[in-house]
Amino acid sequence: MKKIILLLLTIVLVSGFVSSQVYQINKEIDLKIPFEVNGSSASDSAICNVSIQYPNSSYLKDEETATNLGNGEFNITLTSDEISDLGIYSWVAFCCDGTSCAGGYGSFEVTQTGSVLSTAQGIIYIVFLIVILVIFTFSLAGAIKIPFNNHRDSSGKIISVNDLKYVKIFLMVISYILLLFIFGITKSIMENFLFLDNASKVFSWLYWIMWSFMWPIIVLSLLLTLVYFLQGLKIKTSLERGVPLR
Repeated sequence: MKKIILLLLTIVLVSGFVSSQVYQINKEIDLKIPFEVNGSSASDSAICNVSIQYPNSSYLKDEETATNLGNGEFNITLTSDEISDLGIYSWVAFCCDGTSCAGGYGSFEVTQTGSVLSTAQGIIYIVFLIVILVIFTFSLAGAIKIPFNNHRDSSGKIISVNDLKYVKIFLMVISYILLLFIFGITKSIMENFLFLDNASKVFSWLYWIMWSFMWPIIVLSLLLTLVYFLQGLKIKTSLERGVPLR
């Protein structure tokens, strides 16, 4: 647990220092690239060829001529279909203004939300996740350790009803819901900020499976509680009458 927490905190602190342009996935963007010549803005006749790579290093644009905006900046428009992968896109530009030429490079980031995880936000995520993990651990431990069967004597006869079985059922449902929250939070962090695509898909798959079964499990637990409650009343009545039960 300590190693996992340390790893998460390290990822959060590193991601908090990422300083690049950030855009939202599947949204059209205008990437602007500045170019100066001897400390002055490039002229209207200057030309820039730009190459842009996806996060997997394949080319999105290969030496495409950018639009000269006339103010020292060059623009290249990327459609929503082209901005389809999460992660950091890198670009390289080669520009010339007459006989003066220069090259430059940079990057921009694409996320689900169009924003990056700040250090403060990351710490809040981690603290919230740790609290849920602690509560889940205690809840699951209680659900496992609390006995389900009624109390019996050495001969196997029921001597009293175990009312803690209702607590056990309650803790089992709470553990299920907390685990659902844990998968949901982890999925959200990985999808929106860490770009661990395969891992986020696993947690997304687990999250939606558990979400699909949540309401049936809640209804089933209520029905089960009702059945055991009625059964417990019957057993208590029999014990009060002195009828031995096995």
